[in-house]
Amino acid sequence: MSNEITVWISEEDYKNMNYIIFNRTFDLFLKRAVEESLRALPFVVGNIINQAGTMKDMALKFYDENKDLEEHKDIVGRLLEEAEQRNPGITFNELLKDIAPKARQAIVKLNQQHGTDSKRPRLDELPKIDIGEL
Repeated sequence: MSNEITVWISEEDYKNMNYIIFNRTFDLFLKRAVEESLRALPFVVGNIINQAGTMKDMALKFYDENKDLEEHKDIVGRLLEEAEQRNPGITFNELLKDIAPKARQAIVKLNQQHGTDSKRPRLDELPKIDIGEL
C-alpha cells in the first residue's frame, strides 16, 4: 500500500468550489430570511396600527377627564417622555394616571415664573418637576 493520495482537482478549483458553495448557501439563507420577514410584516404593521389606535383612545380619554390640561398638551407630552425614560416597563395607562398632577404642578410653576398674561414660554424653560418613580 502506498501513502500517496491522488489529487483530482487543483487547489484553485477547490477554493472556487468552496466559494461557490458559500455563495449559494448565503443566497439561500438571505432569500429565506427576506421571505420570512415579508411574511411577518403584515402582523407587525397590524400591531403597530392597533397600538397607535389604543394610545390615541387613551389620550382622548385622558383629556376628556382632564380638560384643564388640553391646552397644555406640550407640557403633558414632555412630562410623559421624561416619566417613560425614568420608568421603563411601566404601561402608558399607568403613566397617564400619575401625570395629571405633575402637569398641573408644572403649569403653576410656569405661571409663577412668567405670569399668566405673558407669552407662553418655550418647552426648554419648563421647570424641573420631580417625576420620580411612578
